[in-house]
Amino acid sequence: MRKDWLHFYQMDFVQERSNYPKIITQARGCYIIDQDGKSYFDSLSGAFCVNLGYDNMDLLDAGYEAAKKLHFASPFCVANNPAIELADNISNSLISVFNQESQVFFTNSGSEAIDTALKIALAISRKRGENRRFFISMDNSYHGTTFGATSISSYPGCRSQTGNLYPEVLFAPNSTSCVSNSYQALNEFLLHLPISPTEIAGWIIEPTENQAGNSPVPQEFMTIIDAFCKKYGILLIIDEVITGFGRLGYQWGIEEYAIEPDILVSAKGLTSGYESLGATAVKKELETYFRGNDDDFLMHGATFGGRPAACAIANKVFALQTELAIFSQVKTNSKLVENRLLQFDNRFPFISQISGKGLLWSIHFSNHMDSEQINQHITEKLCTAGVFPSLYQSRKAHALEFAPPLIATEAELNEVLDKYQSVLENLPASPLTVGPQNHRIYEAGI
Repeated sequence: MRKDWLHFYQMDFVQERSNYPKIITQARGCYIIDQDGKSYFDSLSGAFCVNLGYDNMDLLDAGYEAAKKLHFASPFCVANNPAIELADNISNSLISVFNQESQVFFTNSGSEAIDTALKIALAISRKRGENRRFFISMDNSYHGTTFGATSISSYPGCRSQTGNLYPEVLFAPNSTSCVSNSYQALNEFLLHLPISPTEIAGWIIEPTENQAGNSPVPQEFMTIIDAFCKKYGILLIIDEVITGFGRLGYQWGIEEYAIEPDILVSAKGLTSGYESLGATAVKKELETYFRGNDDDFLMHGATFGGRPAACAIANKVFALQTELAIFSQVKTNSKLVENRLLQFDNRFPFISQISGKGLLWSIHFSNHMDSEQINQHITEKLCTAGVFPSLYQSRKAHALEFAPPLIATEAELNEVLDKYQSVLENLPASPLTVGPQNHRIYEAGI
């Protein structure tokens, strides 16, 4: 019996799922290769992170050369040049978002970076003499698996085994509540808060809400949240762990919105999955709260945060995004993917909804469909056809996500979507039960 423990995975299913690749041994470009030599198009970019594809020698060489010179520098007492350069790159890329420079704190992952943002928000509240303890997150949200990140995640199952970890969290209606551009649910939530707004330290949201079905947040929805935060001195935290680094066609998904957040969190695409690294960027005016006397500094750290190799790779990601014109390529290919998915939506009655933006999409199936049928007849069939379609192979789901590497060509995207179409065309008619249709394409600002 295997001793490794996969994440979010029922290990009893490892041997049962014969169609799924059990062990990945190599990968190139947009494709992963299993222990039997079979190739699969990776339709989720690993875990929304391998934006620039596998086996990119520019990224591998950048990490190797940095590690050869210096593989570790303790972030508790010394700096390293790749980390300094990366902090500059991130800060410069965020000037249009923050309207000022920022200070960047490096961690090992998105979850750690989220926890860092939460601790900073709480610490700033205390330094202001306010002692705010609450956070607002969104319904059906997911921000990570560490203590704080789990606490602000309302995605079903996140806290089913642990209970509430940090209980001072309120969950606001997410952007899918915006039926016919009505924001009544959000406004009602704000009108009937069970606490004073002055008790809230921060509000966290993604520009496109991944676990809410990859639903882009409308401009007016985000504006309401931003105005509320500004009115009551609440720090607005933007989670760009998935949406940053070109996934939506921009360096940062929040660039499209006419708002000014306070903290931004990134990971995943930051190194294109070639190294573990997270980053929490904070407005310079807020970071100054931690300047001054010896006991004013931020009491927080991560031994392996900001390692030279990881930061060197991230710096190369910034360079390659420009060299490869990634953002414009994503915007072009987004239209291709949207058109193909709309064709599915119009053709197959068991598809209830299409949602997404950039290269981050979801195909939703009727709530009346048997989840086991989705797993068995779609996910398995796609694997058989050479497509790796799901992050969580052992779990039931009512939707398929599509988030391919950003380097995918038009030909590759059409080929893989042809395979999706073929599988959907050959779904068994029974026992699938089709419920009411609700065809929608979510786009930011619509």
